[in-house]
Amino acid sequence: MNTLHALKICHRDLKPDNILLRPDPSRPSGYYLTVIDFNVSVDMNESPVISGATGIKAWSAPETRSETSYNEISDCYSLGCLLLYLMTGSQPDSEDVKTRLDSLE
Repeated sequence: MNTLHALKICHRDLKPDNILLRPDPSRPSGYYLTVIDFNVSVDMNESPVISGATGIKAWSAPETRSETSYNEISDCYSLGCLLLYLMTGSQPDSEDVKTRLDSLE
């Protein structure tokens, strides 16, 4: 994400299906991640303000579902959803996740 955002690219569709885990023996972990599917991405250098819904609701930032404009920071919300998925094994909008989050209060 750092590389994409440094280039002012907003992916707009981050979800598990668009992240590949690839082997790389030269890295300490033995793997690296690759982001794929840039069909709905936006070059923020050409269009600094984005509007309109895209991607899957469960993985998208709330502002991408409204009439307000947004930018590449909305990808950070999707990244958080991906991390939550990695920790729980459940989609961010599932009842399981809601129950777990409610129990933290």
